[in-house]
Amino acid sequence: MIELDYDTTINFTIFENQYNTRPIKHAKATYSQFLNVISKPKIGAKNSNNSFVGGVVRPKRNNENVKSRSLITLDYDDIPHDIEHLFDHISSKFEYAFAMYSTHNHSDFNHKFRVVIPLKKEIEISDTKYKRLVEYITSVMLDTPFVDPASFVLSQIMHFPTCTNEDNYFFDYVDEQLLDPTPILDNLPDDENIKIRPTEEWLKHLKRYFRRWA
Repeated sequence: MIELDYDTTINFTIFENQYNTRPIKHAKATYSQFLNVISKPKIGAKNSNNSFVGGVVRPKRNNENVKSRSLITLDYDDIPHDIEHLFDHISSKFEYAFAMYSTHNHSDFNHKFRVVIPLKKEIEISDTKYKRLVEYITSVMLDTPFVDPASFVLSQIMHFPTCTNEDNYFFDYVDEQLLDPTPILDNLPDDENIKIRPTEEWLKHLKRYFRRWA
């Protein structure tokens, strides 16, 4: 049983799968309860364990219907070979709580992970602001510009863990202070014409833009 020094209440929305946009449940739990759920994968086929969005979604899943976010969720499928293990890499950069678990196609030779970051407080946020928030977190705070761009999408669905062999499953977490997104959001540019360009040039620009307060 996972117990945390830094815990919080989270709201998230559960779906049958990525194709059915109608929720099957709106869940409220502690973050530690959520970690206990994702610490044990379902042994079975890919995408057979339901899916979730890390916030409240009503009445069906799209960006406009995301009412709030309690969790930032990130996917990593193409991890550079010079990073021996993503968990250690993020732990060395990030001073806040996070959890990580392997996704269905993960193997010793092809690492694929999902990262979950609990927020200090639930936030109401537009899809544009969410994109910029995740860009900042991944490129500046985590130093992981190789994140799957789908992670920038406010209504992006994530699968609960599955695997065919539990010995292949990875799960770990860091029990630290919770990330307060307010200072980041207060300093993000208001110009909605700034486009997301997941290139090295854009990421360098982003780091320069925030260097004055990061």
